[in-house]
Amino acid sequence: MYNDPPSHSTDPPMKASSSEPRKQHTRISSRKPHQYTHVKFSASPIDSSKKPATRVAFSSIINGEARVAVKFVGLVVTANAIFSMINYGINLQYHIKSPGFRLDNVTGGHQPHFNVIQRSIEVLDVISPDKKTSNVPWNGIKNAEWCQATGEDPLPYENCRWDSFVFQFGVHGGLTNALHFILKGATWAFEEDVCFFVDEELGTMLATRDPPEQTILPFLNRYFEHIGLPKDSPKVQVAKNNQLFVHPKYHQIQHHTYGKHTGGLDDPNYPKRFEKRTIESLNYYDIEKIHLKKIMMRRLFRILPDKRNVACSRLVAKGLGEEYIAMSVRRGDKALEYKLESSMQPYIDKAEQAIQSHFGGKVPTIFVASDDCTVMEELRAYRPQWKFVGECDNATEDNGFVLAHMMTWSLEQTDNHYQKFITEMIAMASAKYWIGVSTTNVSFWMYFMRHYKAHDDTFVFVDTDKIIH
Repeated sequence: MYNDPPSHSTDPPMKASSSEPRKQHTRISSRKPHQYTHVKFSASPIDSSKKPATRVAFSSIINGEARVAVKFVGLVVTANAIFSMINYGINLQYHIKSPGFRLDNVTGGHQPHFNVIQRSIEVLDVISPDKKTSNVPWNGIKNAEWCQATGEDPLPYENCRWDSFVFQFGVHGGLTNALHFILKGATWAFEEDVCFFVDEELGTMLATRDPPEQTILPFLNRYFEHIGLPKDSPKVQVAKNNQLFVHPKYHQIQHHTYGKHTGGLDDPNYPKRFEKRTIESLNYYDIEKIHLKKIMMRRLFRILPDKRNVACSRLVAKGLGEEYIAMSVRRGDKALEYKLESSMQPYIDKAEQAIQSHFGGKVPTIFVASDDCTVMEELRAYRPQWKFVGECDNATEDNGFVLAHMMTWSLEQTDNHYQKFITEMIAMASAKYWIGVSTTNVSFWMYFMRHYKAHDDTFVFVDTDKIIH
């Protein structure tokens, strides 16, 4: 289809997989064959009611890099382009950010040896979140992002270049802590182009049960599509037989993700919040890490259709046709670890601010997600005229959820709890405005579940001015 540029790989002397090696590129900025080049992008709309579009983009080459502005039928699309001179030809590496188009082809360039060397499509806008105003399309909860089949492809777990060792990730702590740990680990694995698998027998409290109840394995697969290589995969078995597992610990994962030992919470102007990262194995180049994490989450975290349908049917029944506020109130086992905000007044205060700033002074429905269902009565006592809804109206957990208590749960109790939690996750991710506390992993997971166009102006904590990164 196109000629490969010469390889200048500095990869370690490891055994490569049998799959075709990824295309390499070399950036050479000291010599520029032309001051200007042009590229023609052809795109077709995902929505069949829209017309196809073709535009020509012109860009100046400066130090081997260029930014190209392209306009498709009124939709401004940004294309990051890297040009390099290889054998006196021009090679283009491009990334189109467009929520509504799929790319068909790319042509152009003054040189006869014009090669397209990388492709990436439908990566949305990447302006720093703190400078953005949220603008999430809304047409009722039944049409919200997480109530639809995902448009993202699952991660290609089998397509790892190096198969001489395998990352092994355990399932640690509560559900969102475990999922976030796996997401950060999976991102690391794809950055290194190494396979990984999730070992549910490693560190989990989610699945363990005391007699007479039986331990629930597999656990994650009861609610979500499979993550990572199957445990019986030949690559995993070879690594197991040869003791070639790499098992990163919590602080190693954190240090790799954030560059220091941190919980991922910092000041809004913390410069590394918006640093750019690259995952060459997936053709993701120079994407702000918050945005990249949202992409990776959608390719890894995939709720099973039957669980999603039950959850969204419940939310439709709660009347979430209009935009609403979500509150996440955490009590339960976190009360044993942190000093939590027990009063509902800070939540009411934040909601009143949001009503003025984002709802034109009109009080919307407020969805409440909590592990302590007594909060519903407390909130209604504070504001009897407001409409509070939530899964707690059909559940118990009156004394707060304690992870260790799960060891006595039956399978039915377990399924009921996690169906409630999945429903709450979808509701919180879909809300126009989110209010919660920083001392629970649920908040961190929600930040990245929220829409690509949901930004910092619609996500607030009651206990800190810091923000997730």
